[in-house]
Amino acid sequence: MVRNNPRAAQDLVRMHVEQVFQDATQRLEAGANQAGGAKFSLGLVGHSGEWASVEAAIRSFPDGEKTWTGIQRLLDIYYA
Repeated sequence: MVRNNPRAAQDLVRMHVEQVFQDATQRLEAGANQAGGAKFSLGLVGHSGEWASVEAAIRSFPDGEKTWTGIQRLLDIYYA
């Protein structure tokens, strides 16, 4: 799909990431919640198989290496 329609492939991954984020943050308790980022990280790349799939998908895009570096930093922050 990336080869035939890179924009559509990027949109699919973006929609998946967005849905996982919405699911993780939608169920937050009232007030400040320190666990929203961690819930998002676990939902997106909760185990090594998911991590590898998300990483491979993002790296396959034009400028994917740079994008993956940013996402990896974000996930590292959320895991902390």
